[in-house]
Formats: sequence, C-alpha cells, structure tokens
Amino acid sequence: MRKRQLSSSFLKMLLEGNYRPVLKMIKEDDTIDMEMRGDSVIIYYRGGKLFELYENGTLIPLDNQYGTTQSVLSIDNVISYCQEAKYLIDRYQTSTKRNLGEKEISQRIVLENNYSPYSIDTDYFIVDMEFNDGKQFDLVALKWESTSSAHKTKRCTLALIETKQGYSTLRSSKDNPGINRHYSDYIEFVKSSGIEDFKNDMLEIFKQKCILGLINGINGKDDKLKVDKDTQFQLSKDIEFVVILANYKQASDNLINELDEMPKDNVCKFSVSSFMGYGLFSKSIFDYTEFRKQIL
Repeated sequence: MRKRQLSSSFLKMLLEGNYRPVLKMIKEDDTIDMEMRGDSVIIYYRGGKLFELYENGTLIPLDNQYGTTQSVLSIDNVISYCQEAKYLIDRYQTSTKRNLGEKEISQRIVLENNYSPYSIDTDYFIVDMEFNDGKQFDLVALKWESTSSAHKTKRCTLALIETKQGYSTLRSSKDNPGINRHYSDYIEFVKSSGIEDFKNDMLEIFKQKCILGLINGINGKDDKLKVDKDTQFQLSKDIEFVVILANYKQASDNLINELDEMPKDNVCKFSVSSFMGYGLFSKSIFDYTEFRKQIL
C-alpha cells in the first residue's frame, strides 16, 4: 500500500523552506485545501485540482478540462495563478453539466471539520480526500470526539466516508457504484493485508496536518490541544464506514430499495445533517437499523 504521508524533508520545505508560500496561501484561503500524496501535495478548489506540487519542485497545473491560465504556475506566482485558475473552475461549473458535485460537497465537509472556527467542536477531522489505493473512498476521517475525556486520552477511530448526491447515484448497478457496492469495497479493504499500514499512514498524515497548521483549534497559540510527531493516540482496531447523503429526493424509493439489498449488520453507518451544517458529530451518525427507522 502506497504511503501518502510526506517525508520529513518535504514537510520542512513547506514549513520553512522554498514551499512556504504555498502553505501560507492555503492557511490564508479557506476556499482551498491541501491533500498529501506521498511525493506530492494536491491543492483543491471546489473539489477540483488547482495544481500539484511534487517534492522535487515539479508543478502540475489544473486539468485541461477547465482551460488554460495565462499566468505561469510557479512558487513565486502561486497566488496570481490560483486566482485565475479558480475563475476557470468556476466558469466550468456554470457552463457544463459535468459539474464537480460530490467532490465539491466533500471539500465543504473538509472545510467545516478542519478549517472553520468550529472544527475543534466537531467529532471528526478529515485526514484525506479522494483516497484511491485499489479501492476508492471520498474521504478518510479521524473520529476524535470533542469531549474533554476523549481529548485527554486521545481515543480515536478511523472512518471511510462515501458522499452521495441526489437519488440516481444510490442504486448499485454494473455502471453505477451505489451504496451497496461501496460497502462491499469497504469490507474487502478492511480485510486486506495492508490495512495496518493504512491506519498508521492516516494517523501520521493527521499529525502532519496539525504540524502544518491545517487543523483549526490544534497547535495554535491559544489552543489547548497540541499534536506533534511524537503524540500517541489510542487508535481503535475497527474502521467505520459512513455514508453521507446530500440533496436526496425523499419521494424516491432508491434509498429504501438499496438498503433492502444491503447486509443488516449495522456496520454501515449514515450521517444526517447537524442543523443543516457540514460538521460531523457522533450523535448525528446512525447505524443501519437506526437510520432505517429515520426514513420510514
């Protein structure tokens, strides 16, 4: 399993080396997000890739589907480049039916649980977005409940999260990976031989995000929570699987029909909104039986 955590030298270059302008921009602009890919980092905007920075200094601009910027992408010109690249992504969103959809929702979840003033009060932090290593999951989260006891003992659990928008994406078929297929992927993934490496990697990425200052409420001057490379967490053996349903048309039968075809083992969990927000809270996440009662 390919590690996604950054090397110590890459981390140092972002903190105090040549790549400091990139990290500074990310911390000053909460519409963008940085995710780690081992030898590179990807900068996202509205779920689309603004650019990718490799440890060796290589820079890859936004995908051709969005258009081409006039500004040349460089570390010294990164802010001007991103302003233009953002416009191209915005234009793409309004001019094509192939919008980002679930990817944009995923990044909003990252924003609320990592970057917002209320991130420290949620029960989940987002460790990775667009995870892809044999199996694909929209988000990987660290469940670290916001109680004083959990913060003190550092009890936490990893969660794999799948985001679904609308009602047509829910049903599993040959051409569409619905909830049931994602759940089957989760079952296979957590039973794979590399699962312990995955858990350790995700925990290290979370620490690195804290060190870089990408988790609001942790490691700040007045923050009570401090996390560094030597911080020891009590990581649960189990990994959660959580489905987030966005903008589901409740008159549709797709959800109940998909649930009827799923195992009734209460392993798959479902998140409901917390007063219309994107913050993830333990009390708003239900197992199969509880969720089924909610929608009937």
